[in-house]
Amino acid sequence: MQFSKKKLLSLIQENLNEMPMDFDSQDRPDQGVQDDLAAGETPLQKIPFPETGDEPNKNFQELLASERYRQVVAKMRQYTGTNATIRGTQGMSPLMQQMMSAHNQILQFEQNHRRELEQLAVELVMKELGIPEGSVQYDARIIGMGEFNPEDFNHDEEEGGGQENQEDDGVETFYGNGLIFPILLHELVKGFAAIPTREQWRGMDPGKAQDVMGQTDVFSNEPMQLRIGPEIVEKIRFALPDDIFDPEYKGLINFFHVLLYQIEAKEFLEIIGNAISEDSSKLAKAKKRFEELVREAKQMKEEFENYKEEEDIDSDDDEGLDDFLSGLGISRPK
Repeated sequence: MQFSKKKLLSLIQENLNEMPMDFDSQDRPDQGVQDDLAAGETPLQKIPFPETGDEPNKNFQELLASERYRQVVAKMRQYTGTNATIRGTQGMSPLMQQMMSAHNQILQFEQNHRRELEQLAVELVMKELGIPEGSVQYDARIIGMGEFNPEDFNHDEEEGGGQENQEDDGVETFYGNGLIFPILLHELVKGFAAIPTREQWRGMDPGKAQDVMGQTDVFSNEPMQLRIGPEIVEKIRFALPDDIFDPEYKGLINFFHVLLYQIEAKEFLEIIGNAISEDSSKLAKAKKRFEELVREAKQMKEEFENYKEEEDIDSDDDEGLDDFLSGLGISRPK
């Protein structure tokens, strides 16, 4: 087979465009996504990612996204049974029809059990995340397509979303909405996970903090965060001490997160960069720092539980609890 010069150059350029991400099949994400990753233009670009040793041809964000892409494609094939090659949006129509059909079936299954599922979602999140009863409230709803008001949400209009949280009698209410039960769970988990992140705003001008949030906590950032974030979280989990996941220390991770987000931004980014590094010495530094935080978190958790037992108080009632938490450097959500 013979190729013209124009065809040969076209093939070379196509291969160059595909080189940065690491593929093990003929499936490819949209070229625009590949270009953004190659340029490092993602919401996570401020993290000091490790070097791959193959810069500028391949960066660490591309490696993370490649691994996540492989996982998503494998799951897609496992649950749909399709072997069609996916290249960008090509070949997606049959999958979208299949997903829409499944989505409609779920809506039918859930429509007569919304209230029970809403309560179950709250109970699951409280239990699995070790949230003290009464420390926060949830307003969880499974709602229909025509029940969304985009003005009520932090995000653009989508399948699920969290409304602005409101404080009532000193206990914050988190609003979570979703068309189906799994989306509702997702939104409730996000709402609670946001609590310790507010430690980074301590002492900051509220207007400035809101401005930062308005530029970062937006729906347009979520797709790329979902491409890269899961692999970052997985690497961080492997760097955490085992006690974090020990049932004996249920809820310990909440105290750990409070301490982690109190760290100044420069050190915080350095810790995360070390935790996801392939360099064993940097990874050891991250593990050591995490161990220090866990020891401190254990002490805080023990003092908190002892105080509650000694004072015979509930998590949702008194000002004394807020004073005690403030003494530990922890503030209830405001």
